[in-house]
Amino acid sequence: VGKNVDVMGVVSEVSALGEITIKNGADAGKQKNKRNISIADKSGKMVSLTLWDDHAMTVTEEHAGNNTIVAVRSVRVSNYNGCSINTTRASMVQINPSLKEAEELREWMATRGDASFQAVGGGGKGGVGGPAPRKMMADIARQGLGLKDKPDIF
Repeated sequence: VGKNVDVMGVVSEVSALGEITIKNGADAGKQKNKRNISIADKSGKMVSLTLWDDHAMTVTEEHAGNNTIVAVRSVRVSNYNGCSINTTRASMVQINPSLKEAEELREWMATRGDASFQAVGGGGKGGVGGPAPRKMMADIARQGLGLKDKPDIF
């Protein structure tokens, strides 16, 4: 819990844009944009990604089911309702990035059809400070990242 990782996946589900009101801290009383999406990768695993603030505007309902690839740098792993990941102020979100891995993922999804994905039930290890390593959803689940009381640092 509380580790940062970079992720890339096919957008499979997108919720409507919502707002929450901050209850405590310096931003108490302010509104914050929020959108939940589900992304999946070649492992056949799916994870819930919460996009906050301006990040919530980058992915829309039209991206679901169109083999849209999303790559997000520096998401925080948590165990809210199972494994989930959240953008932070330091996150960077890219839609259909020009990366070899993204093209391979898009091609894989195009040949896969409309099969369902299995939700990831555990969290994942992440790096702190500097670029975090890329992780497949299956790696996050297999390594049990984000499920310990203390940070997983590597």
